[in-house]
Amino acid sequence: ILLHGHNDTDVPREQAESMAAEFVRQGVEHRLILLANGEHGFRGADPALVAAARREAVEFVRRRVPPAGRAGAGADK
Repeated sequence: ILLHGHNDTDVPREQAESMAAEFVRQGVEHRLILLANGEHGFRGADPALVAAARREAVEFVRRRVPPAGRAGAGADK
């Protein structure tokens, strides 16, 4: 999952777009969310959209990472 402020001047938006394009080329499941008016750290973006993007990011990870204690989960081996 890639979350990026559309108006970020610290890390240009094109970096996230380039990463997403590479994921497509490599067949990697991903999601790019660009937050309108968002600067670095999402300053300036609509707080409701930021909250929704964060929820989507959590769900994206939850759907792909098995809970601790399940086969194949964890790096404590």
